[in-house]
Amino acid sequence: MESDTKEQTQAQSMEEVPETIATKVQERIKELKFTRGNATQEWQKSGNDFIMSILDFGGQPIYHVIQRIFMVSFAVVCVVFNLKDDLDSPAKVRDPTTGDIYEHRMTNLEFILYWIRSVYTNSRDSELEDGQPSPPVLVIGTHLGSLEGNEEEQKRKAEEIFNRIRKALEGKPYESMVSSFFAIENSLPFARSNASNIMDQILKFAKMMVRKLPLKWLLVQQEIQKLKEKHIYLPTKEVIALVERYGVKQDAQRVLLEYLHDLGEILYFPDDEALRDIVVLDLMQLVDMFKTIITVIDPKLMKRRYREAWWKLDLGILEEHLLRHLWKKFGFSDETFDFFVSLMQKFGLVCEKNITKSGFRGRLQVILRKRQRIFYVLSRLKPERIDRPTKDDGMHAVSIFHDFGRYLPDDLFQRGVTKFIEKFQVKGDKPKLSYEHVQLNIDQFHKVVMSVATVRNRRMFKTTIAILEPSQEDEPSPTVCKKVLSFLEKELKLFCLSGVRGIELTRYIACECSSDSSSAHMQIVRTFDEDVLPCGSNILPRYRRLFGDDEPRLQDRPQSQQVVHIPTGFVDDATIVTVSDELSLSWRRFGVRLGLKWSKVNKFIADGTQTHKAAENMMNYWRDNISSDTHQCKVLCTALKQHELSQLAEDLLECEISEENLVTQQAGKCCNDQDLLFICDKLDPESWRRLGVRLGLKWTDIKKIAKNNRQVEDCIMQLLVTWRNNQSKSQQVPTMVNALRQQKLVGLAQRVCEKHGYSDESEVAPTQINLPQIPTQGQGCLYDIDMVFISDKLDGKDLTNFGIYLGMEKHEINGFKSDFSPPIVDACIEMLVQWRERQEAEVNHLKTISEALNKLQRIDIKEELESYYQNKYEKIEVNV
Repeated sequence: MESDTKEQTQAQSMEEVPETIATKVQERIKELKFTRGNATQEWQKSGNDFIMSILDFGGQPIYHVIQRIFMVSFAVVCVVFNLKDDLDSPAKVRDPTTGDIYEHRMTNLEFILYWIRSVYTNSRDSELEDGQPSPPVLVIGTHLGSLEGNEEEQKRKAEEIFNRIRKALEGKPYESMVSSFFAIENSLPFARSNASNIMDQILKFAKMMVRKLPLKWLLVQQEIQKLKEKHIYLPTKEVIALVERYGVKQDAQRVLLEYLHDLGEILYFPDDEALRDIVVLDLMQLVDMFKTIITVIDPKLMKRRYREAWWKLDLGILEEHLLRHLWKKFGFSDETFDFFVSLMQKFGLVCEKNITKSGFRGRLQVILRKRQRIFYVLSRLKPERIDRPTKDDGMHAVSIFHDFGRYLPDDLFQRGVTKFIEKFQVKGDKPKLSYEHVQLNIDQFHKVVMSVATVRNRRMFKTTIAILEPSQEDEPSPTVCKKVLSFLEKELKLFCLSGVRGIELTRYIACECSSDSSSAHMQIVRTFDEDVLPCGSNILPRYRRLFGDDEPRLQDRPQSQQVVHIPTGFVDDATIVTVSDELSLSWRRFGVRLGLKWSKVNKFIADGTQTHKAAENMMNYWRDNISSDTHQCKVLCTALKQHELSQLAEDLLECEISEENLVTQQAGKCCNDQDLLFICDKLDPESWRRLGVRLGLKWTDIKKIAKNNRQVEDCIMQLLVTWRNNQSKSQQVPTMVNALRQQKLVGLAQRVCEKHGYSDESEVAPTQINLPQIPTQGQGCLYDIDMVFISDKLDGKDLTNFGIYLGMEKHEINGFKSDFSPPIVDACIEMLVQWRERQEAEVNHLKTISEALNKLQRIDIKEELESYYQNKYEKIEVNV
């Protein structure tokens, strides 16, 4: 969405241009009409408020390769899905070439996350005025009325669905891009459908996207918008001439055109030799051109003379004479035709087949070349799930895997493959093509197979180099292997550096320490100069020989003499990275489940790395330091189950899951980190602050813990560890049990007793906790634990009046409610603590609060408080 406001124009008229010119500009803007372009399907409204372009993307996978053209920062993106669709079921998508519905490899939830990540990946890093990352994303669930129940139940179910999405986004770098969630019912009138709230949010963001531009730039932009009505493109020199006519200086011309490119107004590639001479003006017409190739064909274009060419196109082979027929209505010259072919090549939509040259020469050769020109179109092929083994067939083949952060954009694979075909195809040879699997011969001895391999729930770009007709001793040539890897990684790195975000290229190899291809270890290998992999396998000498730059080392032994020492139940790199991605913000507690100390786990966030990187470093530390006799996979499986990620454990690992963590320390009379995690798992998330006070922590310290930890569970864990570290070992279990009893968590108190070897709760000696200093007689001091006593008794509906009787302002009380409830009892504690901190030293807290309770007509609480206070503090004084 592009925004220009009246206020902006007026501000410029005062600051940058003469008043007469500014007035004429405003009058011109008012003259612009509400129009719809015939071919662009682009609605525009021009006037005093906004100029908006609304684009509706096709959600089918076949469109994914071209959507990155339109991903700009000056936009508001709406990700729309059906609330009736089960988030965990495979997404059902329509094949635009046949109309058939099929199940996609991604679930509905994964599809939603895919689109959000796609926005993040393909747009530039920028922020709005309020710090909101741009482009902001609105997640919109439709068909609200189709959910079961009455209106309130439907809204509640929609919120539960949104919470699932929020949970899946936690800790991801693109989480902050999602600003709002909306549930709407499409069949309702606009005023009742919640659509008006969506529009309000869009307009709010649009106003923040306003940028001050030189008047000359604005006039150029308006002129280009008019030119779109007649021109899909213009030669770059004509566009430059247009810019010059409006007085834009030469050193600013490229800046202006690149700004319009970033805005999604034009396509401009000044540094690409094949594309720099033409500027694309109408991007939606560009989509119409591409659609004729990658989606369903207009029946009017399906002439009988092209029947064989249509059949070949469905196999991914596009002949030039058919392409010229499909683009006939655009009236392109040969030069312009070649430009748009190059543009498709740039985005990985097509690559040209290398055809054996004819024996003819001169003009006849040119004519034959044009007739014979053929392109491969991978995006035309149907997505198919092709399950192939991870490992290769012995020494006759070798594979390299490339990972992109558990996210392999469709266009990345196709761009990589098309570039590879252009570089290595043998003239006259026909590669075997499918949507995610391509095989081609690269010389008379070798073939290369490129495919998408799903390993450990990660979609990887797999490249296999194999001998065409192997004898017993043959293996791929090191020269060929190095050439293939060098070119492939150069192209993949270029993609990672081409403005995309969050795409990190990581190289993996599958080691040969297991005969079962499904359990092959996938290890990260950044260089080939190590001797062994972390699993103990010393297959690296072979990879160093085939792919590395150095000579074989003396200590390198032949493949047949390799000795492999594999740790018990080894967990490989791919598993660690996949688990780290899935953990999101909960990774610190997961580290404790693996047997690490909470204090050690917290050290991994000191370097400020992203969540998944911190989790990955932590898990690598765990793997490197776990006993060699411990079955790593069983420990990991058990930890995943306890962390409520059993499905992930089932997908990644094949081993038994124990009921208790295999590395749990022996229970004793004190609390180790895993004992505290056990309590954390069982504790009501709404009661943790009060439990902290009952354990003797100050309310102000508890608030600091809440501020420094985003997840409630991490707050609880940090609170419990902070308390434990300041307790004598002999008093830890009794103090905890008594605090749980006071919190009325009797069942959990009993479980803690049993866990630490107490046969009966009575064996746990009562412990006086949270003892304040003895107050002066009649002083009536109230401490944090006393505020908990009062708050537990008070009804939430009485909170506002109670606070007012204590002298608090109503807006303050509302702030406490907003920040600390639910539960409302925590808001009451915060209010009472804040009130107490403002009192003079001589103020009798007990007397003042009793008077406020009188006014509130809660005599019952007043009497209980006075009795409680007298019994508690008189006993303290007597005991002393």
